[in-house]
Amino acid sequence: MEDWRSASDGEIRLINERFVPLIWGYGGSGYAKEEEFMKWRTYGRLENYFIGSKNNWYAVSAGGNPIPGGKEKSLEEILALWEKLPESERKPSVDNDRGRPSGFWASDVEPPAETLILRIHHRPLRRDSKGRYALINYDCAAMTFEGPQVTTPPDPVQDYLWITREEWKGLVSGDLKKGDRRVFPASACRRLGRFGFQNNFAIPAALFWPSEAARTLDLAAVVDEVSPSRVSFRLEGAVRLEHLQREYYDTKGDTGYEGVFVGAAHFDRKKNAFTRFDMVSVGDYWGIWWHGSLRPRTPMGYAFELIRETAPGYRTTPSGLHGHPEEYLAGTK
Repeated sequence: MEDWRSASDGEIRLINERFVPLIWGYGGSGYAKEEEFMKWRTYGRLENYFIGSKNNWYAVSAGGNPIPGGKEKSLEEILALWEKLPESERKPSVDNDRGRPSGFWASDVEPPAETLILRIHHRPLRRDSKGRYALINYDCAAMTFEGPQVTTPPDPVQDYLWITREEWKGLVSGDLKKGDRRVFPASACRRLGRFGFQNNFAIPAALFWPSEAARTLDLAAVVDEVSPSRVSFRLEGAVRLEHLQREYYDTKGDTGYEGVFVGAAHFDRKKNAFTRFDMVSVGDYWGIWWHGSLRPRTPMGYAFELIRETAPGYRTTPSGLHGHPEEYLAGTK
């Protein structure tokens, strides 16, 4: 089928009503969500079927096999072909005949008990005539801010971040009073810096910040209100990441991100759990961009939000766990 970005409103409605969409990342991107697709492919069902651009659409049956003759068909034609399939192919099934693919799969890793799971969105920004942050137009296909296709702001890129119970419990333990400032432990700040500030508009997710890039990583929770049932925090801090010899596409250059944190968090004392943990970081990214070009300081925005167990994507493992499984939870118990 055609590139998914050219989908009409009617096609999008049809997908929502009659299909189960599955979006997978680029090969080798480092996104853990890609692993479920790769494991599926390892079983052999889709071997040699997913070829060409990853922006194409493909259709498989509930049984996990390609729709016969459906590779170049419209959505309506694919549905007609699907209705002609045997009932066994139209019902979801689990096939373990091929055995479990060997090796490490980050998507199999469960977060430690009571871990805070934050969803991250980020995208490039601009400053308007009054110096305020605003959306910027961008050509996602060419990875550029210039040219005739630069007509719309880019969709934000999504990832996830884990903060373990051992890391957040120190924020809420002991006697708390308004104005108290609790600093996040080094392990949480290290993970946030290395794996929470990717610029996937510039460099693939597999290229995380090296540990030596952390120049400033300060995140604290300041008590705003205290009651027998709830503690409210103001989140604040600063981050500066800089790697003088970052290399991509045979290009080396000083690459970094510098920004501040602001946010809010609510802790329910009766549930012994955070019910809100939202923060943003705005700042400047500079250095290596897509395909090895170098850019001056470019505004960048990151949003972190607490998600619940019922939220879509809750079981999606962070890309950093996929790329660096031994380092991701280093320093935690």
